[in-house]
Order: sequence, then C-alpha cells, then structure tokens
Amino acid sequence: MIVLAHFPPDAGSADEARVTLQRDGHCFIITMQDRDNRFSMLMMTCLNQALSQIEAIATAEDMDKGAVVTTSANEKIWSNGLEIAEVTSPTYFRMYHQLLTRMLTFCLPTVAALTGHTFAGGLMFAFAHDVRVLRSDRGLLCMPEVDLGMPLTPGMAAIVRAKVSDAQTLRALLIVGQRFDAAAALRGGLVDAAVPTRADVLPEAQRHAALLAPKAAHREVLLQLKRELYAGAVSTLESNDLGFYAKL
Repeated sequence: MIVLAHFPPDAGSADEARVTLQRDGHCFIITMQDRDNRFSMLMMTCLNQALSQIEAIATAEDMDKGAVVTTSANEKIWSNGLEIAEVTSPTYFRMYHQLLTRMLTFCLPTVAALTGHTFAGGLMFAFAHDVRVLRSDRGLLCMPEVDLGMPLTPGMAAIVRAKVSDAQTLRALLIVGQRFDAAAALRGGLVDAAVPTRADVLPEAQRHAALLAPKAAHREVLLQLKRELYAGAVSTLESNDLGFYAKL
C-alpha cells in the first residue's frame, strides 16, 4: 500500500493530518484521522482535496479499473457527524451539501468501511457511498437529531430517503432515533455487509471495491447514472435550501 498524500498538504505526517490518501492497486483508500471525524470545514476541505487527487490520477492514467474506500483511523468511531460549532454558517451547509453530492455522484465506485460508530451527519456521508460495510462487535448507526432538537436540511433528509427504502426503518432512524447494531442495520438495508471485527472491515470493503472497480472504465457514464438514479437528492442538495437553518 502506497501513501499518496496527507491533507491538509502542509501536514508533515499522518499524525498531523486530518485525512490520508493511500493506494493499493486499483483501490484508493481515504482514511479520516481526526478524533471524532466531525465534518468541520477543514475536514471537508481535506476530503475534497483527496477526491480531487483521485480524479486527477484516474484521468491521467485513463483507468479502466478503480474504486474508493473511506475508512477511519479511530478504533471506535467512523464519524460523529457535523461540527456543531460551525453549523450556524450558511457557508458550512453549502460546503457539506457539496461534499455529499460529490460523493453520491463520484465517478468511481465508493465503499464506506465503517470501522466504528457512525452518527448523524457521519451516517449521511456514509449513505453517500455506493456500498457500506459495518463491524458487528462495536459499531452503531444512529441519527439522533430528534433527541438533540436539530432538524435536517431538505438536502440532508433527501439523501437519507434516497438510500433507505424501507418505511419502518426510515421511521425508526429519523423519528425514533434508534441505534442500529450491525444485525439490525443489515436487516434494514442500511449496510450491505457486516463482519465480525474492526480488522475485518477494510478487507471486506476492499473486496467489494475490487468487484466494482471495472465499472470505472466508463467514469462519465457512471457519474451520470448516479446523478439520474439519485436525481431528487442531487437536485435538493444542489439547491442549498437550508430549511429550518435559514431562519437562524
């Protein structure tokens, strides 16, 4: 596995970075390095930089195979969601909407390797991937906004609806604020695979990535198919309608 870059670019090592980009053959691995992997504007900038570098490599090499896996260096947490201190800024929401849209319609297949708890805005980012793999021994999925008193923007709600087709699961997720373990998440269609331990997550995610990697041969078609499949969510996200937050 080759380390391609640390982000921000002035980070001297993985210890100083928010995001690390590695390559293992046809698979690009994005590792979030923050404590809780909250989506601060700096974290989102770093993720966008990593995605831009992947796009540049795919174009330069005219790749006929390729996929992206997003994982976490934190042993317990994949992402705890939005950076609460920044959510009152319209700029913040526009940036988060753009990141969700970019991942939802990325030109390579994408797999979220959920190595730990994935909450709120972190779960929405996981939903933006094509495939999700969760550990069974420690890893809960939850959208606790109903208990935190924090509504979703229309775009955030749209991406959840686009990826959760079962009405009872959607109700449990958003209205009840249920915490889904791996078994429940698999039954409800929130994840595509569950594996026993953290050590199993990345290999399983890379297995899914390898199966999907040939789809990268027609990157522009893949991107357009995703935009068409998730047209409602993409349109709502790109409108940047802030809903409740526009009143703040």
